[in-house]
Amino acid sequence: MRAIAHYLGFTGGQKLPMQLRMMMTGITISAIGNGMVMPFFFIYMTNVRGIHTATAGLILGWGGLTSLLAAPLVGTGIDRFGPRKILAISLVISAVGYSSFAFVTGISLAFLVATFCAIGQAGMWPAQTSVNTRLTADHQREHVYGLQFALLNFGIGLGAFIGAVTVDINSVKTFQLLFFGNGLTYLLYFLTVLNLGALPRIEMEEKREDGSWREVISDRTFRQFWFVALGAIFFGYSQIEVGFASFVVNVAGAGTEKLAWAAGANTLTIAIFQMWFISRVQRFSRREGIISAIVIWALAWIFIAIGGVISGGWWLPTLFFVGGWVVFAIGEMIWSPLAPAIVNQLAPEHLRGRYNSASAASWQIGAVFGPVIAGALIGNGLAWHWIFGCITGAILTALLATRITLPEREGVRE
Repeated sequence: MRAIAHYLGFTGGQKLPMQLRMMMTGITISAIGNGMVMPFFFIYMTNVRGIHTATAGLILGWGGLTSLLAAPLVGTGIDRFGPRKILAISLVISAVGYSSFAFVTGISLAFLVATFCAIGQAGMWPAQTSVNTRLTADHQREHVYGLQFALLNFGIGLGAFIGAVTVDINSVKTFQLLFFGNGLTYLLYFLTVLNLGALPRIEMEEKREDGSWREVISDRTFRQFWFVALGAIFFGYSQIEVGFASFVVNVAGAGTEKLAWAAGANTLTIAIFQMWFISRVQRFSRREGIISAIVIWALAWIFIAIGGVISGGWWLPTLFFVGGWVVFAIGEMIWSPLAPAIVNQLAPEHLRGRYNSASAASWQIGAVFGPVIAGALIGNGLAWHWIFGCITGAILTALLATRITLPEREGVRE
């Protein structure tokens, strides 16, 4: 598979630095842990622990809100203390937090553990991106971000397979085992970061001490892209954990194994085809790529909606559910290398942590409201209102993206 070949030696025609390969290893290991629990997390909360669908959505939304509130401190911390230190601390917090979900038996404890996990994730993602950006030359970044995403999905897919053959909805212990495994993978990633060594030094003329959040907010292009990203995430990624899982299991009446099949198909598609997509995406402007990704996500929701109404035995609805998630993967393969490349091209070095933290906030806002709205709508019998909202919201976001001007690669038209 091309992603693995690139990881082992080359990307964009040049050998990956050893530090970058170590980072990719840690990311892949932690992704395996995420994959073990991600397809089953919402089912664990509702069907195993007995928490109401709407309440479970609120718990996930609370985690997103906590991450959002932590984002300004995280961004400032990355710029002041360095991304490697913030990443290491965040991984320890994440390891403790996700392992603790094994012991959640009620709503209060679930909110507490979700808070802890959210703080860890709020630091991990922007710090991780900042580290990889520091280790990567400008012309390599889209390749590296794409490779990172391919390996991330390879890990999630492998983890989902492990989870599918392990989990038993009638056995709490099987779910606990998965959460312990997830925590262990964060610790392994932490050990990788400890052995990473010093990052390349920033030139003194680029390392200014007068950076502030005001500079980030005053960047008009970044503001425009941030709002587009917010819409894309809200009507896309943030609807997966609660909305898609609940729609498939509780509305369409499919078994929990269908979630694993859909997740596996999604991640396998990305792991195999991500590097091929990068070479194709670079033929188009970044704005065209961003718009295409969002439109494709709207199409994925249409596939899933059809799966919810079509008859023809168990296999035909499953085909649309799995097919919808493969279509969603195509949009992801376009979005994943472009979005961080845009953010980090806009970001001056002394503000890189703040820019990446602000970018992560668009995910976190989606994580706040996406699960809450999905849980409330589906939990109150309004599943079709929910999925119609996802489709129309994605289309409107794509229309908004046509009105922005994004930084382009050298030699590519706007």
